Amino acid sequence: MSMSERISLQEQIGKGYATLWNFKGDEAIIMGSKSSKKSKTIALRWMKLLKQYPRACLLATRDTEKTIRDSVFADLKWAAKKLRLYEEWDFIKSPLEATNKITRQKIFFRGLDDWQKIASITIDDPDLVLCWRMV
Repeated sequence: MSMSERISLQEQIGKGYATLWNFKGDEAIIMGSKSSKKSKTIALRWMKLLKQYPRACLLATRDTEKTIRDSVFADLKWAAKKLRLYEEWDFIKSPLEATNKITRQKIFFRGLDDWQKIASITIDDPDLVLCWRMV
């Protein structure tokens, strides 16, 4: 996807998320019931931000590591496809991570049930920065 190409958020997931999509703060709390498209919306937003900031890396977390593959990992893959960015990314199942083929950006996937695994995450590329955490 070129940055000039426009993809409509409403066409992708429906109405009601413009405030989140344009949010500029440090922490967003998203309220909504089950099946309200919160996860899909935030996955789209993270993939857009990773495209916009090619030095940024993302740590995606869930309460337990067992649930990540079928939730956060799947949602980010879905978002990459929707935004026509999937060909730029390698989504690896073991160890669970995603790497941008062009920029070398990383998305790390960790469960919060073992906090020591999160404390030891480092980026070995001096051009990249781990700057976001998706919960």
